[in-house]
Amino acid sequence: MKQCKEKLIVSILFGCSAGIASCGVQAIEIQADPWTLNINGNVNGHLSYVQCDNSTNVVAGNPLLCIGDDATSVANGYLPTGIDFGISRTVNDYHVAVHFAYEGGTVTNGPFNGGGTTESFRGYLTVANDHYGEVKIGRDYGVFGIDVILSDMSLLGVGASAIIKSPLNTTLGSSGYGYIFVDRLAQINYSFPTKNGLSATVGVYQPLDPSTLGAENTFVGDSGSKTPGFHGKLKYEFEKGFISSTWLTQQIDNNEVNETAFAWDVTGKMNFGALSLVASYHDAKGVGHSGLFFDGIDAQGNARNSNGYFVQAMYSFTDTRVGINYGISTLDRNANDPLVNLKQSEKLTFGAYHSLFEGLTLVAEVSMYESENNKNQSIDNLGLNLGAVYFF
Repeated sequence: MKQCKEKLIVSILFGCSAGIASCGVQAIEIQADPWTLNINGNVNGHLSYVQCDNSTNVVAGNPLLCIGDDATSVANGYLPTGIDFGISRTVNDYHVAVHFAYEGGTVTNGPFNGGGTTESFRGYLTVANDHYGEVKIGRDYGVFGIDVILSDMSLLGVGASAIIKSPLNTTLGSSGYGYIFVDRLAQINYSFPTKNGLSATVGVYQPLDPSTLGAENTFVGDSGSKTPGFHGKLKYEFEKGFISSTWLTQQIDNNEVNETAFAWDVTGKMNFGALSLVASYHDAKGVGHSGLFFDGIDAQGNARNSNGYFVQAMYSFTDTRVGINYGISTLDRNANDPLVNLKQSEKLTFGAYHSLFEGLTLVAEVSMYESENNKNQSIDNLGLNLGAVYFF
């Protein structure tokens, strides 16, 4: 079924489903009636060099950039190295599938929100029917912001490095530089049957606790979990591309904070022969920047507003795609926030992605990115990376 196949692709062939590169691979499929076992995965690695900022400027809220001596890393890129096992069968016109995905990366660190482990694990169940739609239960990538991430050319590369001297499990791509990272959520979703290119999803997820990337005067603590978070997506696909809008909301209600956080985005993609264009905009209250619920609420319990946009152009040759993208994310300053807090982050990336043979893509990127505080002082990095990703 179309919906289940798309879920399988998104779950691990993250970049291929975006049309970023011609991966040209099929899942390993084993039939043992009535069951079908599908195995997908990727391994990637990148040599990255970053010219670090040599100033003494402080941008509280983005410790991910480097200062001082220049640095290199040999590590995972934006796409997490991992493997996905999918087991499915059809019963009375219902397609049932279970997925277990392990994302170990190539360095020792944890997933984006929460951390504390050396890898990430996702497991979820889908039950789908052509007439009634699909239900999804378990832990997987969320709904808000998913389409812009799947369209980011740096899914096959690095984009912005994150703590180059001690790499994270993945790099940032353009997370925090035009959009907010979707994260992996425990969720229950319902997707309506797709009709005439129009699809829709609504669901609930386990609320995330407010956290921080270092912005001063920031609340860090329990969300309260009195109600689930809610998210949804509406998407229209047509011959030359798509337009979609996603949203997310959750209540943060405890002895210190009583806020309703909300975020939405709109993303569009158009293909003109070999040329592909992408544009996205997001706006949020209390959701923060870079990742979900980072620096979204101040210590007085007031939500911070944030927004940003991302644009990209790519051109395809026979086996090679070249592209450029730019993104900017802003975080508003509340009354009690110090001037050293993050005001905005922006990035410009040039990339080339060459399909050497079926499944293997070679990658080269140059990225210029910076973060600025409310004093208009900035930290600037220049990154270069060479690497490869293999899908099976």
